[in-house]
Amino acid sequence: MHTTAHWKQFPLGPSYDKALALLQSVLGKGVAPALADIPNVVAGGYFDGGVQVGSELSERLLMELGGNMEVGWGKVTNYQQVYEMLTVHATVTHISNVVPALQKQYGASITQYVLNALDGKPGSQVRSWHRSSACCGVDASAH
Repeated sequence: MHTTAHWKQFPLGPSYDKALALLQSVLGKGVAPALADIPNVVAGGYFDGGVQVGSELSERLLMELGGNMEVGWGKVTNYQQVYEMLTVHATVTHISNVVPALQKQYGASITQYVLNALDGKPGSQVRSWHRSSACCGVDASAH
């Protein structure tokens, strides 16, 4: 199915519009176009446009909140607003999961890992290091 036709099956909806408007109110008006005016495109297996920019900016606001910093240049005084604006970030995750051209790009590594595990082929090791030098790993070939 063509990407545009597939995308139309999953409209962004009023909660996205509200979150994007709130995010834009925090960003204000400048030289760059409003997020809603930046075309959203899928090209070369990647997603770009106003939704993607808004996603990254809303995630940045969450990091500011988590770091106990001034959020959104002091324009965000109610932390619940950050969670509301994260709807824009969640929208990118949704789009990445429903648009086939993006599924191929973003899901390729995990898909290959699962297929290898199902076929009994050796998998990858994932290690997590901590200051204590303790290591825990997962090896698909061991399961």
